[in-house]
Amino acid sequence: MKVGPFNKRLRIEFQEFISIVATILTILLAFLDIEQIYRCYIGWLMLVSLILIYLYFWYRANNKRTCNLKINNTNITIKCGDIFKQSDIKIIAFNEFFDTQVDDNIIAANTVNGIYINKYSKGSKQLDEIIVNESRLQQNVIEKNVLRLFGGKTIRYKLGSICPNGEFFLLAFTRFDKNNRAYLSVEDYMLCLMYMWRELDRYYAGKDISLTLLGSGITRFNDRTIMNQELIEYILMSFKASKIKFNSSLSIILTDSVCNELNLYEIRGE
Repeated sequence: MKVGPFNKRLRIEFQEFISIVATILTILLAFLDIEQIYRCYIGWLMLVSLILIYLYFWYRANNKRTCNLKINNTNITIKCGDIFKQSDIKIIAFNEFFDTQVDDNIIAANTVNGIYINKYSKGSKQLDEIIVNESRLQQNVIEKNVLRLFGGKTIRYKLGSICPNGEFFLLAFTRFDKNNRAYLSVEDYMLCLMYMWRELDRYYAGKDISLTLLGSGITRFNDRTIMNQELIEYILMSFKASKIKFNSSLSIILTDSVCNELNLYEIRGE
C-alpha cells in the first residue's frame, strides 16, 4: 500500500470534494419541500455514497500511473511506457567513457543502453565515430589514456555530457570502477543531472524530451542506498534548481515494475 487510508493529502482532496457537494445539496434542499423521513433517507444515502467515494479516491491514489506537473514553467509528465516508443528526443544513459561494446561485461544486452546500441543504432563502429567527431563533446573530455583492466574505451568524459545522434541523445551518466561496474555518489548524481539540464538546453531545439528514471536498477550508489522514489524526487529537484525552462514537454518514462512501486500521488510540482 503506497498511500495510507488517512493520508493528509487524500483527506484534503476529499474535504474539498465534500465542500462542493455540501454546497450544492444545501442550495437544492433550501428550495425543495421534502418530508423529514425522506430527508433521513437522503442523509443515509449520502453517507454511504461518501464512504464509497472516499474508498474510490484512496484506490485511485494507490493506483496512479501518470503524473502531470509544471516546474520552471515546463510541462512534465511522469508515466509508464517504453522509452523507445516516445516521440522526438530520447535520452540514453551511457557510462563516462561512452562505451559501445555490448558483451554483458561492459554493457549488458538487456539494459536500455544495450538495447539501444543493438536495435536502434547503426552499430558500435558508427557510434564511436559520432562520439569522437562531436566537437562540443570533446570539450568535456576530462582524462585520456585511462588504464582499464577489463577493456573498454580510454577517454573519460564529464558526467552529464551529451552527444546528439538524431532523435537519441547519448548521456555520460555513470562512473565505472576497476571491475567495470557502474556506480555514483549522490553528489555525483546531482552534479550529473544539473549539467545534463544545461546540455539539453543547448541541444534540444524546442523538441519534446523523454528520459528514463536515471539510476534505477543498475547504478550502485557508493555512499548510501537510494530508492526509486528518491531518484525521481532528485530528478525533479535538480530540474527546479537548474532554473532552466524548456519550451517543449519533458517526460520521465517508467517501466511497469517501477511504476507499480512509486507513489506518484505524493509527487508535486511548483
